[in-house]
Amino acid sequence: MLIARFVFTMAALVGLAFPVGADARGSTIGPGYSWRIVTTNHSAPLFYASAGIAVGSSGNVFVADQGAHRIRKFSPQGSLLASWGTDSPGPLHFEGPQAIAVDPDGNIYVADAGVVKLSFTGQVLARWSGGVLGFPRGLAVDIARNVYVLSLHPIPHSSGFDRVTITKLSRSGKVLMTLVYTYSQLFGALGAAIAVAPNNSVVLSLKLQQHCHSCDGTYYLLRTISPSGHILSDVPVDTGGTSVSVARSTGDVYLTASNTIERLTPAGVLISTFGSGGCGAAELGSDLHVAVSPLGAVYVADSQIAALRPDAFPSPVRDGVLHQFAPDGTNPVLYGTCPSSGARTLFGQINDLAVGTGGRLYVADGITSSIVRIDPAGNIAGVFAATHPSAVATDRSGNLYVPDLQHGTIEKHAPNGQLLAKTVVSPVEATAISPSGRVYALTAFGDILILPPVGQGSVPLRRWRMVGYAGDAGGLSPSGICLDGAGNVWVTDTRHNNIQEYSPWGRLLLIWGRGGSGPNRFQNPSGLTIDGRGHLFVLDSGNNRVQEYDLHGHFRATFGREGQAPGQLHAPYGIAADSNGSIDIGDRGNDRIQQLILR
Repeated sequence: MLIARFVFTMAALVGLAFPVGADARGSTIGPGYSWRIVTTNHSAPLFYASAGIAVGSSGNVFVADQGAHRIRKFSPQGSLLASWGTDSPGPLHFEGPQAIAVDPDGNIYVADAGVVKLSFTGQVLARWSGGVLGFPRGLAVDIARNVYVLSLHPIPHSSGFDRVTITKLSRSGKVLMTLVYTYSQLFGALGAAIAVAPNNSVVLSLKLQQHCHSCDGTYYLLRTISPSGHILSDVPVDTGGTSVSVARSTGDVYLTASNTIERLTPAGVLISTFGSGGCGAAELGSDLHVAVSPLGAVYVADSQIAALRPDAFPSPVRDGVLHQFAPDGTNPVLYGTCPSSGARTLFGQINDLAVGTGGRLYVADGITSSIVRIDPAGNIAGVFAATHPSAVATDRSGNLYVPDLQHGTIEKHAPNGQLLAKTVVSPVEATAISPSGRVYALTAFGDILILPPVGQGSVPLRRWRMVGYAGDAGGLSPSGICLDGAGNVWVTDTRHNNIQEYSPWGRLLLIWGRGGSGPNRFQNPSGLTIDGRGHLFVLDSGNNRVQEYDLHGHFRATFGREGQAPGQLHAPYGIAADSNGSIDIGDRGNDRIQQLILR
């Protein structure tokens, strides 16, 4: 066995081999599991983060929920009627809907990785991709059922776009016309949105940038294009580039701005502005999309920021609500529940998790400089101070071990937070504790140290350096360490995006992985844990997922994807296996702890 593993290791080091089993189960989604949200202070919203809204001829409202990779269908009164989309491979697998439109027959068009055509019941009717159709950003449908696809071409290393393309398709997907608008790469377009007017002309809302010594150079245009592709007018306006809709009865144009909706005549003359900052009836957030129903009602998808972090940074968590207005902006109605005014996130910044005795969960919070104790029911049961903790670990007695990078120590605390002992040591990123109380420490420089129990000396009993690191090497640091039942040491390497296993004496046994998004590929693998069955779970933070392996490095399954819905992750940090075999995950970007329950 040792010979076989050594041969595999050497092949992996030169990039010639990866663990067997990846080809057979390369895209496996973990079977027989469920997700549980352990703790959060964000209720389930109508949607998480809207990327577009449309209203059908029956008055039903459709929201492209980019935050959950799904399409949400609501009644005209805001009741959820259906939710389409899945994390599993298949026809309804959405990467991240960018826009949505509905034709007069009730067919739904979704801008995703291509244009997906759905029936009014959510069945996939067609998918169009290739060329500019592979990255659509806007959609509109005219009375003749022709589909207009808006694509933006990014400028590398810039927030701008050097081309705006409109592709006109027949209802069967045949390309009828292509329009391309080119802009200077130095400034370019900053955003665009598309709609169709009652006379079948196309309305393009543009956010552009030009050279300007005394201002930021941003300006807005409302462009009207004939069905044959000729520019009929370019009218300067006050806002635009994010969302636009046109009333079927009057031709009035509605544009979104931060906290407000602007209503203009078909010629682009401002009629009125409605909405103000906040969350409530007629109170809007900063991330808005607008659609006018065939009967004239104005609907706004409002992705509200749910809370602020303790350091006053906006939380990435969004709680979506719907607003309904009369055409003139009066009679406002709110659907959904607004986030609490002035609410703060539950955690500042989740850095690591550890499971203690009795099912208690401990969270290292780097922003609030604390260790937070969570009881099995998901309630905060206690907090004690720690200096910007990067990690937390537990021993068999439930004691806690916290590296203090600022003071160069490892602290040992009782479960109630009482300081029991400390050891002075070089800066440590993470620790794992052996049954005998020895401390296995991973330093910021790629060193693995075996130290006496905390408080019994700081001279390493053994020391070695991870593969790929040198004494004076800089760059990204390793961040995760754990021990298996045989005492072997497992670490994650964020610099080289790999996993390394060592014997208790420091001999390299296994190494695999490199940058990427497929099986055995990682982007910033931030932590790892081993459950009671001897399965290894790697928190692949940059890919917003967990990968499962056996202890020979054979790929088994992957769990999660980027998003805000239950079972989806956003910038996760911290992973731990509990005594029941479930995997706890610090879902940092979504400000919550999730649990992967395996059956």
